Amino acid sequence: MIGLMFGVAILVTTAREQTLRSLRIATSSSKRLGGIVLVGVGFWFLALAIFADFFAELFPV
Repeated sequence: MIGLMFGVAILVTTAREQTLRSLRIATSSSKRLGGIVLVGVGFWFLALAIFADFFAELFPV
């Protein structure tokens, strides 16, 4: 019984480490994607500010 509990504890620890490793890899790529999206939105707002007259005719409110 003690051997079974020890084995389960080892399996849980191994699974946790593998899960954390995969999450760390996914976190860096999602941060990069989020940064690219934010830069794109910033450029869009900059274009709206610079070409406000053109966009006012294109998107009437």
